[in-house]
Order: sequence, then C-alpha cells, then structure tokens
Amino acid sequence: MSVPVFRYLENLLGTLLGTFCGGRKQGEIMPVLTVKGLQALKAENAGDRLPDGEGLYGLVRIRAEDRVSVLFRWRFRHGGKLHDFNAGTWPGVALTQIRKNRDEAEQILSTGVNPNDHVKKRRLAAHAEVIRQAEEAKAKLAQAAAEADALRTVQDAFDTWKTSELSSRKDSGAELERAWKKDVLPSIGVKPLRDVTAGDVLAITDAIKLRGAARLARRTFGEVRQFIAWAARRDLIAIDCTAKVKKSKEFQKDTERSRVLSEAEIKALAAALPAANLQDATRRAIMLMLSTLCRVGELSRAEWTNVDLEARRWRIPADHSKNSKEHIVLLSDFAVQQFEALKTISGARRWCYPSPNEEQHIDTKSIGKQIKDRQRATPLKNRSSAVNSLRMAGGLWTPHDLRRSGATLMGELGIAGDVIEKCLNHTEENGLKKIYQRQKLEPEQAAAWQVLGQRLALLVSPDTNVIVAKFGKSA
Repeated sequence: MSVPVFRYLENLLGTLLGTFCGGRKQGEIMPVLTVKGLQALKAENAGDRLPDGEGLYGLVRIRAEDRVSVLFRWRFRHGGKLHDFNAGTWPGVALTQIRKNRDEAEQILSTGVNPNDHVKKRRLAAHAEVIRQAEEAKAKLAQAAAEADALRTVQDAFDTWKTSELSSRKDSGAELERAWKKDVLPSIGVKPLRDVTAGDVLAITDAIKLRGAARLARRTFGEVRQFIAWAARRDLIAIDCTAKVKKSKEFQKDTERSRVLSEAEIKALAAALPAANLQDATRRAIMLMLSTLCRVGELSRAEWTNVDLEARRWRIPADHSKNSKEHIVLLSDFAVQQFEALKTISGARRWCYPSPNEEQHIDTKSIGKQIKDRQRATPLKNRSSAVNSLRMAGGLWTPHDLRRSGATLMGELGIAGDVIEKCLNHTEENGLKKIYQRQKLEPEQAAAWQVLGQRLALLVSPDTNVIVAKFGKSA
C-alpha cells in the first residue's frame, strides 16, 4: 500500500474515532494537513472534504475570482447526537488557530457543555456588552449636552442666531445687533439661556420705556420673542418664556404716522434751511426726498454709478429698497439740479453720501438725527445748537414724512393713485392686480415726477410768490 493512501486511511480512521468517541483519545493520529497543501488547492477541489484528524475536517469552497477557502468543522457527539463546531475558515484564520479552536471546544465538551451553546452564550454576552457600552456612551453624551445647555449663555445663543438667521437680512442684522448691545446683552448676555424669564425680558423693555422710547421697547420685545422662539425650535430651551406675555397689554400699538408737510410748511422749510447750520449735502437730501419720494435709507446708500443725470434716471438696487425690488426714479428737472449740486460735493467718490472715511456710505440714521436735532427744544451734548430751526407749524417731522408729503402733493396736483404707487415703489396688495397688471407706467411716472418737481421749484424759490394749497395734517 502506498504512503499517501495509507495516510488517507489513517486520517479517515481518526475522523471516525472523533465522531463516534466524541473527542480525541490518547495516542490518536496527529493532523496531516499542511499550509502548503492548502495553498496548492485549485478550483476543481471545490466540495472536497479534507480530514485533519482528531475529528477535524475541512470543506473546500471557491470564493470570487476562483480563490480557494476551507471551512473547518469539528464533529463531536453530545446528548446522544452528532454536532459540528465551526473552528474557522482558512486562510482568514490560520490553520494553527483553527486547531486551537478545536482544542478549546473539546475542553468545553469535556465539562458536559455543548461548545456551540457556549459560543452562542459568549456571543450574546458580547452583544449585551456592546449594547451596555453604547447606552453608557449615550448617557455620557446626554449628560455632556445637558451640561453644555446649562453653560450656554444668551450671548452664546445670540452669536449663533446672528450667523444662522440675521445674516440673511439686508444689513446682516447690524442695526439689531447695535440695539441689543445697548439694551439687551448688558442685562442678560451672561445669563444661561434656559434661565431667562419673561420678567427678565420685561425688565429690559420697561427700562427702554422709561427713556421715553415706547416704540423701541415694543420693537425690542418683538426681536427678543423672535430670538426665544428660534431657540425653542432648536431645543436650546424647553419653553418659550415670552409666550405668556400679551404684547397688546404691555405695549402701545404703533400708530400709523400721517404727518404731511403742507405747501406752506415746505416753503417755510426751504426758507429755514440756510440758518439751520446743516451741511449742504443734507439740505440737498431733504429736497431729493421730497422730489423723488425715496426713503432716507435708499438715498443714504446711493452710488454715483446708479445715477445717470444725462438719461435722468436713478436706479435703486433691489438690495437697497424696502420691498427688495429694483426701482427706477425718472428724475425731474428739480431733482437733477439737486443731484448736480450734490455731485460738486461728493461726485469724485463712490457714494453720493460717503462716510467720513469714504470707505462706506453714511449711517442710514445720520440724516434723520440731523433733522431731529434741529427740532429739539434744547440741544444735546456735542450735537447741533441750532435747535428749533427746522420745527414747522404742523409739528415735528421726519425724513419719511418728506416722502409722504411729496406723494400727497402729487395727488393734489391731479396725479392718478396707481401712478403715485408706482413712483413710491409700493408692492401691489391686490393679488389679481399683482399677477395680471404688470405695466410699468414709465411715461406717466416721468410726467408725475416732473409735475411734482415743477411745483417744488416754485415753492422753494425765494423770489417767487405762489398760492399754496392746504393739504397738510398734523400727526
């Protein structure tokens, strides 16, 4: 009998002994498989059963790209039945380790325990440990989040709110941030966000009311409510502390201004400007707001590249207008004269109204402050002493009242309401009109601005006697 055949019979006998005896016996045949022998296996060996002695055998399998693997099992008897124990798959598991796994299984069997049951129990225990560790990590994360919530201040949350919400506003939230740095953050900025109460918020607005700024107090409360609601939506706080505050009970409702300067007041205003100690650029701003119906913010941001005096057109970009829509002002002779005078002052610069450092336009509140200072009863420290110089018979007025006064004067001069609305760049409220009536009415607008300009030229001329109309109302 040849040696290979004899070795095969020896291994077969060893496998049978392992099968029927339930494990190795002293002096049992040693393993015969070698790593080199396994490496020599080919695709055609798929399905072959390779005995390794002592009840261990391998099943040849073919993986992707004809790569050979061998699944090793150890056959044993337990409870009167035959079982197979998976000892590992070569080459993923080394042959020496596979035999070691078989030995460990045999040791477990000697204690009367099924090795497969032991493996299942061990896997379940390992799985339970993974779950326990995951739950522990989850608990630690929750604790860390709770500690972070406890440490998160109003200032921290405001910084996030500014980046995620306020940055989309036209001024990137600059005006709101300025107001908050003055009134809100000094009071509750260092306080934990979750500890803020309605009382904290009302204490801030009450202090603003005491300064006589009721409208600012109402606006500030609205802004804080927006901030708190934002924090609640992101689960930074559990409840909205401002929800129980009734805005109508704490704050007076804003009343719509109706202040209109009469023709007589416009004439008086023109006469008062030389003695009001205003910069010439500001005097031109007053006349431009009257003659173009623009907003003070739109004029403050105006750039010379958008002013075409030859074509008599001033383009107000969408990001400068209140309704985010581009607006074209068709300049009258009177408005052109104002821009020409302004150009001699700032025409070499980018902005029609440059800031002192000339890198940006003036603050949008600058013109309003200059006008307000000249209607005070007493001067403020380091501000203009020309008090009462611009106070008119009808009462206090603001830059926005100039826009309203110009529009009202247009109406008194017979301009159709829909044309005036176009000149004001108002958004059409009627849904059907907004969809179907898209005409620009540019010829009508140009005529309206020209008529208004001609009337203003008569009113502000010191050498012209003109009969004035009576359309003004006091606020």
